[in-house]
Amino acid sequence: MSKTYHLYISYSWLCHPDACEKKVKFLEKEGLQYKFLETFKTDNISAEPIEVRMEKAIINSDCLLMLAGVGETCDAWLEHEIRYAKKHGKPIIAIEPWLSKKTNEILKDNAHHIVQWHGKLIADAIRQSDQLN
Repeated sequence: MSKTYHLYISYSWLCHPDACEKKVKFLEKEGLQYKFLETFKTDNISAEPIEVRMEKAIINSDCLLMLAGVGETCDAWLEHEIRYAKKHGKPIIAIEPWLSKKTNEILKDNAHHIVQWHGKLIADAIRQSDQLN
């Protein structure tokens, strides 16, 4: 029986869970079973700060998929996600758009894998992240 990977996607708390799920749906074509970890459900408003909900999701993840080149406005949140990943020993996979020159230096310095936006490359990096746990 193959493993189901619990994935945390950077900035997932900014968009509807269905939108994040669509971002990684192509992984099924690579034979990778996964569960997307929601930072919070939109129908369940929590009194907990976003940082607490973010850390809880990261704790329960197998690895983080960090979307590179998103923009400077998200850099502070990216740093929170990286800090929690390091604190809890979670591998970080940076996913760069093809020919991107905008990848955040902090992300580059902390990523265990840096891959281009291609299903096989991302699936392989997720599978390899098991060896880092």
